[in-house]
Amino acid sequence: MRGFFHKTPTMYKMTMKESFGERLWRHRGILFLIAVPLVLIGLILAGMPRAQQAFQFGSEQGTKYAVVIDAGSTGSRVHIFTFSTGSGMLELETDNFQQLKPGLSSYAESPKSAAESLKPLLDKALETVPANQQPHTSVEVRATAGLRLLPEGQADGILEAVRRYLKENYPFKCSRDSVSILDGADEGAFAWLTLNYLLGHLGGDVSNTVAAIDMGGGSVQMAYAVDRSTASKAPSKDYIYKLKGGGKVYNVYVKSQLGYGIMAGRAAVLEKAQDDGHYCLPHGFSGTYSYGGKELTAKHHAAGSSFDSCADVVTSALKVDEPCGKQGMCSFNGAWGGGLGHGADKVYVSSYLFDRGVDSGIVRDPEAIRWDATPAQYKEAAAEVCSLDEEAVKRKYPNVSPEHAPYLCMDLSYCYSVLVRGFKIKETAPVTMIKQIQYKGENLEAQWPLGAAINSLS
Repeated sequence: MRGFFHKTPTMYKMTMKESFGERLWRHRGILFLIAVPLVLIGLILAGMPRAQQAFQFGSEQGTKYAVVIDAGSTGSRVHIFTFSTGSGMLELETDNFQQLKPGLSSYAESPKSAAESLKPLLDKALETVPANQQPHTSVEVRATAGLRLLPEGQADGILEAVRRYLKENYPFKCSRDSVSILDGADEGAFAWLTLNYLLGHLGGDVSNTVAAIDMGGGSVQMAYAVDRSTASKAPSKDYIYKLKGGGKVYNVYVKSQLGYGIMAGRAAVLEKAQDDGHYCLPHGFSGTYSYGGKELTAKHHAAGSSFDSCADVVTSALKVDEPCGKQGMCSFNGAWGGGLGHGADKVYVSSYLFDRGVDSGIVRDPEAIRWDATPAQYKEAAAEVCSLDEEAVKRKYPNVSPEHAPYLCMDLSYCYSVLVRGFKIKETAPVTMIKQIQYKGENLEAQWPLGAAINSLS
């Protein structure tokens, strides 16, 4: 009996039934070794984005932001674009904007003050972009006409002050290249991207895109996508922009012709006037035209206005015969035209090309934001206006302001000549005249800041 009750501890444990808790305790070391790597693997998996978020441009929330400041001559405007990215593509949701005056060029003598003048706009961006997204959100400051007119040293001083101010005071992403002066070609390139984005034409072949021609007061721009072969044959790399959108990189031909907008064009045409007057002005009109610091005589020809004679003078002012280094592929003023491939099969025209369409009755609905036409219709409208004297023009086109009515024959002849004799678009080719683009039920202007944002995020 005594021998049975005096077994060693080890023997005693072997004869007793263990509880579940005791077994866990006895194997705790092994369990610990197994559990640690499992926990680590779980933490790693938990921190990884879900499969659908891998295409969300790095944003777990499926939202991306871009801040673009358009620093113009009279004021600056900030655009804070919000894009949803859940589908793997950029979908514009909102464009919050705020503007202020004066422009950066007003602070030519104080670069620091110029930079600080942007504070309300940058603070607006801080309020709009969530704090956790700010370090991942790019800010671009693009100066346009105003800074172009300043001496190079003053403009560079302002740009450097803006870069320093952004870096020292705001958490946004901003490289040195994010603050710069935008020239006319840059604006044309980004406007092309905006237009094709709003139309839903990005992501496909070059032939799916449309060409953009914008005629302002001082310059006219043309932009359209070209294939790689055409891009490689450009006489200068300055003609081709590489732009990103819709998951693709496009080679885009862009040419901005400074001095060939509609107001500058009037001056160029009037400078070619003969002593006996001008065929582009209606009989009975005599006055002066001011542009670029010049006062030009504007007097009708004794025979009155004539479309054919006016168009010939306009064509001469455009310098359509000036060589560009590519025989048979020149547009005007010594510029290469890009060859007009499939990216120019569909052409959209805007600004004064739309306005003069409204003034002359080509656009028959004054509330329309787009209208399908042909260049030949500018010719027909010009021929009609040019057949009238000054008083008849005023009576027939009462909605044209007295300031512009005497120049309506010239303006329409100019629009036609730029399109057909300058850019080499066929008279009968369809062109779409646009004021705005409808996008998600809203009417939006195809301005360059949206294109800049898309390019930076794509």
